[in-house]
Amino acid sequence: MVRKAVIALGTVCVILVVGLVGAIAHYTSITSGKDSIIGTKNTQIESLNSQISSLNSQVTNLKSQLSNLNDTVNDLNSVANLTKYTEWAGGETMPQQANSYTTWAIRGATYGGANYAGYIKVHVESNTTNAYVRVTYSSWYGVDYDNQIVVGTNGTAVFPALPAPNIEIRVGNTNLSDGVTIAVTIRYYY
Repeated sequence: MVRKAVIALGTVCVILVVGLVGAIAHYTSITSGKDSIIGTKNTQIESLNSQISSLNSQVTNLKSQLSNLNDTVNDLNSVANLTKYTEWAGGETMPQQANSYTTWAIRGATYGGANYAGYIKVHVESNTTNAYVRVTYSSWYGVDYDNQIVVGTNGTAVFPALPAPNIEIRVGNTNLSDGVTIAVTIRYYY
């Protein structure tokens, strides 16, 4: 009887060992398959992270381009609304002899000339009521312009400006005997 019990117990042990080996083989196969799937997924994740990084870089570049385009649009809107300006003289005070003038020759190479249609605004402060501003130019469109405005002791003269490579601005006085002192600010709005 003991012998039958030992044989039965041996048989059960062999069955258990065979089942355990089969289970280990089966789960090793499953684990190996899962490791392969995990490896594939990790590769896909790395690829997606790389793509996301590339997309983030592209978004940054697009934001920069958009910012540059917005700056260009704002600049063009300023030109269209005549709010952009270049200062050609900034309030310099200078003496003048009687019945004379000071000339600002706005040349393409020096100041850039007038590249857009706009206006020239000249503010003069002086110690004479006989101060004047004169603007002359020949535009790229064949228009010759010559106009003079009396501004007195504290006045502003505004002149239309067409695109022109050379503009001459004179600020003077018509006093016959006494010299004067003037301060001039010239701005070209475009």
